[in-house]
Amino acid sequence: QRKVASNTLNRLVYENTILKEKYNSLKKSTAMVNESIVDILNKMDNILIMNNLPPTSSVMKEMGIGGLESSSPDENFLIMDPDFKRQVQEISTLIVSTEKRVELAKQLLAKISTSKKLNSEMWDNIPMTWPVYGWITSGFGTRISPMTGKQEFHPGLDIAQNIGEEVISPADGVVIYAGNRTGWGRTVLIRHEYGITTRYAHLDTIRVSLYQEIKKGDIVGTVGNTGWSIGPHLHYEIRVHGTPVDPMNYILTRKD
Repeated sequence: QRKVASNTLNRLVYENTILKEKYNSLKKSTAMVNESIVDILNKMDNILIMNNLPPTSSVMKEMGIGGLESSSPDENFLIMDPDFKRQVQEISTLIVSTEKRVELAKQLLAKISTSKKLNSEMWDNIPMTWPVYGWITSGFGTRISPMTGKQEFHPGLDIAQNIGEEVISPADGVVIYAGNRTGWGRTVLIRHEYGITTRYAHLDTIRVSLYQEIKKGDIVGTVGNTGWSIGPHLHYEIRVHGTPVDPMNYILTRKD
């Protein structure tokens, strides 16, 4: 009888271990989905604010999204391990939070699609596509400079690509600079609507001229290695009223 009880206990311990592993895997997957939704909501914010619509943060308050809610697993589901019970509660809370954010995203998409202020002209005036496809070798924010080895703020994206690859404008605009700049090499600056400007630096060739009107998809130049550069790439910036912002918060198209 003791042997049977011992075997039963060992089986329960084994099954409990397997369940823990499954819950940990589910928790990681749910967290990744949650992060993706938050990223989408951040991008929606840019569109909403530009059209005088309330940002997602205000809507989240109305829906009660923010902190963790108290959520408990079914009390009839007896769990021997208190730590496991805590893990179940965490994943339950995370799922509730994710479901609310999904619902919020649906509501905002409906608001965006029905707003009369949002039209094809607006989409053409906001840089939401990649200027060139490639590999991001340096993102937006603090980094160690490849030139000096010291910490610095990087105001854009470095996108590695072969010399000569065409760089396109992701939005309509007007060229406000086309020439050589110290450090940046051959550079193009384009002014768009809503106080947005974009910079394309380290170009090999420039295909536009000063004050030229640009349409979304027009060729700006080609990827190069000019200026202070350690390899062929495009330095791409987005600024709003002169302040650099992360281009990844604007780019909606996928890099396949």
